[in-house]
Amino acid sequence: MTPFATPPADPSGEAGQSPDASAVAASRAPGAVVPTFDSPGGLPQFALHLQAVVHAHPDLATAADAVAHELAQAFGAERVSVALRDRGAARLLAGSAEAERLEGAAQARALEYAMDEAIDQAAVIRWPPESGDLPRITALHAQYSRLTQSRLTTIPLVDGQRAIGAITFEHPLAAIPPESMRHASDLLAPLGPLLALRQIAEATGLARWRLRSARQSPDHRQRRRLAWTLVVLCVLGSMIPVADRVGAPVRVEGEVQRTLVSPVDGYIGAVHARPGDLVRSGQVLAELARDDLELERDRWAATLAQHDNAYRNALARGERSQYAAAMARASEALAELERVRTQIARSQLTAPFDGLLISGDLTQSLGAPVRRGEVLLTVSPRGRHRIIAEIDEYDIERVQEGAGGIVVLAALPDRRIDVTVKRIFPAAVSRDGRTFYETETLPASEFDALRPGLLGQVRFEGGRSPLVLALGRRLFDWMRLQLWSVGAWLS
Repeated sequence: MTPFATPPADPSGEAGQSPDASAVAASRAPGAVVPTFDSPGGLPQFALHLQAVVHAHPDLATAADAVAHELAQAFGAERVSVALRDRGAARLLAGSAEAERLEGAAQARALEYAMDEAIDQAAVIRWPPESGDLPRITALHAQYSRLTQSRLTTIPLVDGQRAIGAITFEHPLAAIPPESMRHASDLLAPLGPLLALRQIAEATGLARWRLRSARQSPDHRQRRRLAWTLVVLCVLGSMIPVADRVGAPVRVEGEVQRTLVSPVDGYIGAVHARPGDLVRSGQVLAELARDDLELERDRWAATLAQHDNAYRNALARGERSQYAAAMARASEALAELERVRTQIARSQLTAPFDGLLISGDLTQSLGAPVRRGEVLLTVSPRGRHRIIAEIDEYDIERVQEGAGGIVVLAALPDRRIDVTVKRIFPAAVSRDGRTFYETETLPASEFDALRPGLLGQVRFEGGRSPLVLALGRRLFDWMRLQLWSVGAWLS
């Protein structure tokens, strides 16, 4: 018994007669037009009945077939077809006309294309369109209508906010009127989620995962696609070995750098060279003011002469005690005189070897006081350089003496300099919030463009490791350190 079956009508019109019995009977009659669903509770009862039909059948195909028959009887349609989307296209599940199956695969595909047209627009489509219908794309509906010589009404099945299928009504005489089309949309609203659940439940393996993904919202699918992309990238990254390089900032220095310091407290007297000048061994580069030293030299020279005369007089008179005292004082004065003479000689700062003056512009400091031991000039041999790399403490274990690398300087970005690690200094240096180890490297070949003070970057070869480890080594090291710290605190 269908949900529209009512108690037998009493001709007298007494209690028990349904006001919609005639309408329901007319809906069952061949060629009848769509029922009005005006009886109290008629539309909700039929909606519940359709849901019960879906649950009562063991598989999706028979459930869809039963729903198609119920809808065909209720709306007086010649054929009702049910389709759900799979792999982005509508797939027919059932039709209401058992004895009048679609003629050939071409006609079935034409119907599926027409249903896709409604699903893509997520809108009800009637062909031919009636007055008051909103403009829609109906080319495929028109094509199928020419094949079957029938009028069509396609209502999409909605699950959430997505159209996941459609039901097409074929009428030989007239299309469903707008009021009945609204009833049909209300009836089919609960069927979309039910049929979608049955479709997912009967699918297996990859097909079930594909259907679930298709039912998800665009944002959820995008997040899931991003998550799977990250997983695939991580898996590939753990399998693909790459060259594990160690990068560090570098600076160029002279292989030997000699600093010239002030020998005494004094004043700058003269300057004969500036940074960038080529100097020769023994060339005077700068001089300290010697006036005070010369005065002191003359004083000690006079003192020495005085004690020397006293020594000679005591020797002539035979006074042994005076002779010994004068001799001691003369020796002291001679020592002081030699000290002052040495200081005068050292007041001239000379180049220790042929090379390049790389720092110490004293031309702006003439007459300025300097203290003993203060660095004034720096000389480096020309054409002999070393490159100091500042390797971070996290990476120092991957760099060994003898390792090769490539240096690119900021001033020479088009030149790649091959270097070899000569020495790793044992003490760490903390500067600007960083802790690093200075590593001395030597270039494989010298060229004139190298200058002390140039800055750049170096890459040392650190072996081969998986891509994920090479990119996230710092993060992994930090996580291991934090886990160890937490374990030590808990213990």
